Amino acid sequence: MEQVKELLDVFLNTEKSEAVRKALPKFKEDEQFIKHLKSMLAEKELRQFKPDDFLPVIDILENIVLVDYPVKDVTHYSSMYMGAIDHQRPITYSKILAHLNKVNKIEKAVATQGITKNDSYGQRSTSSSHTDRRLYTFSVPSYLAFVKGILVEDNDNRKQRIDLEDRLALFENHLKNIKESEVDLGKLFEAGYGTVMETLDARYNHLEVNDFEENANQMLGLLKKLDERGFDIYHESSMKMIASWLQNKKLQSMVHMADYLSKEAFMYVTGMHLKKESPKKE
Repeated sequence: MEQVKELLDVFLNTEKSEAVRKALPKFKEDEQFIKHLKSMLAEKELRQFKPDDFLPVIDILENIVLVDYPVKDVTHYSSMYMGAIDHQRPITYSKILAHLNKVNKIEKAVATQGITKNDSYGQRSTSSSHTDRRLYTFSVPSYLAFVKGILVEDNDNRKQRIDLEDRLALFENHLKNIKESEVDLGKLFEAGYGTVMETLDARYNHLEVNDFEENANQMLGLLKKLDERGFDIYHESSMKMIASWLQNKKLQSMVHMADYLSKEAFMYVTGMHLKKESPKKE
C-alpha cells in the first residue's frame, strides 16, 4: 500500500494524490487489487511512460477508488470492480455503482444481499493458471450478481441493448414501483427476484423492441394479485416458476389465469405454494 501511495505521489498532481491517499486505505484488505495497481505503476521509470500508459491507471482511480459506495466495506464489491478491470470497463463500473447507490436509497437490502466471502481468494484456480482475485463473490440470483452480469456482458450483446444509463433507469423505476406497492422488495429479492429481473432484461430490453417497462408493470400486477390471493410469492420455487413463465412468454397468460381461476385451480395448474398461516395466539 505504501509503495503504491509513493508511486502515485510521483505521477499525480497534489490535489489528486491527496484524494487518492484518503480513499485508497478502504481497499487495504484487497491485496490483489493493491498488487494490480502497483504492477501498473512500477514496471517502468517515469521517463519511459507514455500517455496511454497512464490512462488505465486514471480510469481505475477515477471510477473505482474515488467514487462513493453503498456499502461500508468497499471490498465487498471486489468481485465487481475486479471484473471491471479484467474487462477494461471501469467507466461502466462507475455507472453501475451510481445505480447501486440509488438502489440503496430505495431498498438497502437489495444493494447488499448475496455478498459472500470467497474462501479461494488469492489461490490459483484448479481449472486455469489464473489467481482468483475476488475477495468476495455474489450469490446467484442476487441483484448484485445480475448487474455484474451486465457489467461484463459480451460486446455483441451490449450492442443490441439500449443505452446503459437508460437501461439502469428502467430497473430503478421498476424497483421503486415494487417498493411503493405492498410487496416487500427486500424479501422478494431474498427469494430470488434477481432471476426474474435478469429474464425481464434479457427478453424485453433490446434496441429494436424495448417493452421492458410494459412487462415489468405486468409482472408487478401479477405479484400483487398473487400476494392478495394468499399465494407465497416470497418462496424460492415461486421465483423460479415466475422466471420460467417469462422465459416461455407466458406472463400475459398467467396474469389472466390469476384473474379468472379459483385459488384451488391456480394451485393445481401451477404448483404454487400458499402462504403459511401464522400460529394462532392462545
